[in-house]
Amino acid sequence: MSICIVIAASERHDPTHIARVMRIAEEASRGLDSRTIIATSPEDLPQGCKGLAVILATGGTEHILLEAYNTHKAPMTAVGLPMANSISSLAEASPLVRDRVHIAVLPGLGRDSVGTLREALYGLAAASKVYGSRILLIGEPSPWLVHDPAPLLEKLSIELVKLDPEDFSAMVAKGGWREAEELLAKAESADYSPGEPEGSLSVARGVFKAAYSMGADAVSPACIRFLHLTGSNACLAHALQHLGGVVVGCEGDITATLSLLLASKAQGSPAWQANIAGAWEDRLLLAHCSAPLSMASRFRLRRHFITGGECNGRGSNKIWKCNASTPRPPRAWSGSPGSGGPRPRASP
Repeated sequence: MSICIVIAASERHDPTHIARVMRIAEEASRGLDSRTIIATSPEDLPQGCKGLAVILATGGTEHILLEAYNTHKAPMTAVGLPMANSISSLAEASPLVRDRVHIAVLPGLGRDSVGTLREALYGLAAASKVYGSRILLIGEPSPWLVHDPAPLLEKLSIELVKLDPEDFSAMVAKGGWREAEELLAKAESADYSPGEPEGSLSVARGVFKAAYSMGADAVSPACIRFLHLTGSNACLAHALQHLGGVVVGCEGDITATLSLLLASKAQGSPAWQANIAGAWEDRLLLAHCSAPLSMASRFRLRRHFITGGECNGRGSNKIWKCNASTPRPPRAWSGSPGSGGPRPRASP
């Protein structure tokens, strides 16, 4: 059982109201591996759930939420309603649980509440999939990364393991990778520095090999720590993560890598890490050295825009466009990145 949805109600409650809450919960959880139950006491709480959502349908339910918090260590969400004293119960209990419980409030029991609850439940499902995961850090984070990821890692019980750049460089060996080579051959254009793309492909294979050997679900290579040892960076590992089967962040940025892991688990395909390069009233321009090629219908291969060497991929499709440095918004921009296809795990 993946997700358990508990509709917490006081012993004296209106059955019609609880039935309406049940319908909203069932519609919002459609497509998830989940079950929904009604609990009027802590004894009714389910066991063995990978994720737990507690909807406080009425007042007098604080003790049910607190018992769930004390006995359920995996990801949790608490949901309030603007009726039946639900929000009062949520407000009283939330200071005691909010250190690791996501709090959400539905606007009512109408159609908009289905979307709000679905968003919370799918986020909970993604969190449950990464709970207890392992992230591999190759080298130390880049010095400009000042956010401390420790609270997030602790909240999701994620283990951070480290690999010395010298040890990583020993894993980088030249060799063929047919699936990747066939994909790169489809580039609309390519501008390689000497020794590329073979050098970057070797580093990408090394990144995935390191992740497999250390049992990691995601990896974040801090390229500036090993570039002098390998001669190439890890941009292609990020671009080819749908082939490698492991989520790949950049620069040793563990916070971003955790976000990528959550997004990838939520949508079932690689996500994209990017910087904000421009913002307008109705548009946002995002840019980074590379992007997952599974997200693009067309792509080009260029030298790294900072070092002038190595290899990175830039792609575009109808709804998004990525470029290392674009001072103005693209002409056609209609939304956020779409998801790619299935993620076969191939051993590079």
